[in-house]
Formats: sequence, C-alpha cells, structure tokens
Amino acid sequence: MEQGRKVFLSPYEQDGKGNIKIRSYNANGYLGDYVYVPTDSVYPIPEGVSDNSVLFVEDIAMAINVLSKLKIQKGEYIILHGASYQNIIIAQVAIYYQAIAIIVDTSDKRLETATNLGIYYTINADEYKEREKIIEITSGKMADKAICHLDIDTNIDRLIKLIKNGGKIALYGYDITCNNIRTDITPAFNNNLEIIGVNNGIDYIHSAINMLANNIVKTDGLIDSTAPFLNIMEIMKASVGKTNYNKIAITFE
Repeated sequence: MEQGRKVFLSPYEQDGKGNIKIRSYNANGYLGDYVYVPTDSVYPIPEGVSDNSVLFVEDIAMAINVLSKLKIQKGEYIILHGASYQNIIIAQVAIYYQAIAIIVDTSDKRLETATNLGIYYTINADEYKEREKIIEITSGKMADKAICHLDIDTNIDRLIKLIKNGGKIALYGYDITCNNIRTDITPAFNNNLEIIGVNNGIDYIHSAINMLANNIVKTDGLIDSTAPFLNIMEIMKASVGKTNYNKIAITFE
C-alpha cells in the first residue's frame, strides 16, 4: 500500500475470545495522531469514492449483514420503520438484491430523501393507515420481513402486525438501545415469527466499499451538516434526547 493512500480503518476489533468490540464504544478509538492496528483492519479506498461517502462504510456493512441474516430472496417485501440514513441504505442494498423495500415514516422530507435515492415504495404514516397501505402494496400478502433500527424505534409492536405468518424481523443497532425495548411478543409467537438481532458488519466491510465504488449505494442528502471537531461538545449536548435520522460529519482541519 503506497504512502498517502486513502484508507478506511475498521471500527471493529475482536478480543481473544472472539467477542466483537466497537472502537470508541466499548474499545479504544482512533482519536490520536498515530494509531496501531492490524493490517486486516486497514481497507484501501478506491479512487473516485468521496470522503463523505466513506463515512457510511460501517452502515453499509451492517446493512449487508442484516439482509444476509434475514436470507433475503428476490421479490420479497421488506418493511422498514423510519427513514433514517441506515434504513435508507438497507433499502438500497435490498433493492440491489432484487427485494422490494418499503420505508414508513411521518416526515415527507425524509421520505423524499429516500425516494431521491431510489426507494420506490414509501408510506407517510400520518396520511395513510399503514396496514391498509401494506395490504395494497403486497396484494394482501403482507410483508415477508421487517427491519427495526433500534436507535430510532424500539417499539416493534406495529411491525409485528405487518408481517405474514412465518416471517422474520431483524433488530439492529448497538446494544445500548436494547434496554429501551418494550413490546408484547405474543403476536410474534402466535404468527411463528423469527426475531434476529444484528449489531455489527465486521465481515462485510470490503463488500461495503465495493458497493460505494460501483454506485450501488448512494449517500446524497444523508449528512445533515458538517462541523469542526472543536464544536463536538456543543453538538453532543444538542443531540441529547433527539433522534438523529442523518449523520453529522466532523472535520479535523
């Protein structure tokens, strides 16, 4: 690898027991002038991939893992609650796999961003009765699978009602959010639903970078703002109690 090459450093590390840790969350991060990492944690970035796009590598890797765990098939209907940048990325990857992604939100602006990035089916839950709209889109079959982004929504009751008997639900995010999950799993039990948890994308970073390089995943409009690192404390204080649907990019210039 030549000097000056732009690279992505994996946010994951594994301890001696094989447990996956996330840097800056439950392991040391990269905030320093120099860092020491194994070579398999360093991923070269192809020419033409923008710095802002590289910020989404981890999210794309997580998306691939979520869809892999769900064993997505061509033509399956997948519903995602919330037009967060992560859900929009998952929907793009699902469409690449020839599944049919449906994003539900209450914000026309966020749904417009999803539409601009290629998501054909979007539902404004304030304007439509969600279940009726899903019945219409799926011709009465209901969704095959559902995906819940725990960082923005910990209520999976609504999702359970939109999935066909024998379907699957993927819950993804970081385990800090799992303390907030409150739901009645009786309907999931009665409908033979399988619930899957995903909290990393460690095996799919290379694939994620390739998806960016080949324009399979687009990230236009998924960064709300850019701010210098000197303002990090202000940004963190302003984020308390808020749901972050888009990224904030931090620069070190």
